[in-house]
Amino acid sequence: MSYRATPHTTTGYSPFYLLHRREMVLPSTDNLKARLPKDNIDDHQRLENLKSNMRLAYNLAAKANRVTSDQQTIL
Repeated sequence: MSYRATPHTTTGYSPFYLLHRREMVLPSTDNLKARLPKDNIDDHQRLENLKSNMRLAYNLAAKANRVTSDQQTIL
């Protein structure tokens, strides 16, 4: 579980975040309920926000992977 929750040095994101767009709530925390935004946006807008944030996270992770890969090939 800690592997999925730990940000990788290459991407800067945890595997859990890249999959779910939120940080993992570990069982040791008191609050085990899902944390939903308190704003009053409709489901369509929430989905669009989710897709936009996921695209950004994946693009940043892919860029970081390319940079690390390029650095390793230089060595």
